[in-house]
Amino acid sequence: MGDRDDTPPVEPPVVAAELHRSGDASYEDAKAALRLGSRTRPAASVHSIDELRVHQLLAAVPHRVRRRFAETYVAELCERPDWPVLRQTITVWTEHGFNLVKTAAALNIHRNTLVYRLDKIARREGDRADGDADRLALYLACVADHLDG
Repeated sequence: MGDRDDTPPVEPPVVAAELHRSGDASYEDAKAALRLGSRTRPAASVHSIDELRVHQLLAAVPHRVRRRFAETYVAELCERPDWPVLRQTITVWTEHGFNLVKTAAALNIHRNTLVYRLDKIARREGDRADGDADRLALYLACVADHLDG
């Protein structure tokens, strides 16, 4: 017990206030992680801004512009009653490098169910889901839609 540091702990609000006053980007990142993480991953108790950089970037885009972008890519899919499931499928599939096995495991579904969902998406999206740039745009549209949802 003699080696114990007797310095009183710094309370988190004091640290946050100091960061805010100093204009530190860490404070802004922490606020963004809390705000975006609670919307995109509500079951998680800890949110890392590094996992939410795309969300942070899209949240900085004016709502009207973000909405128009999303509608350009996912308007037809949004009309489907299973849109939230399809949006989640696209998002998780992209975040897992378009790997069927990893995506199915992350979604806790059978691989064949994932293939069925992806086929459904491909039928609606047609040529817009073929190339890497198109897949990225579809992913960004899903993230933008989720932010606005």
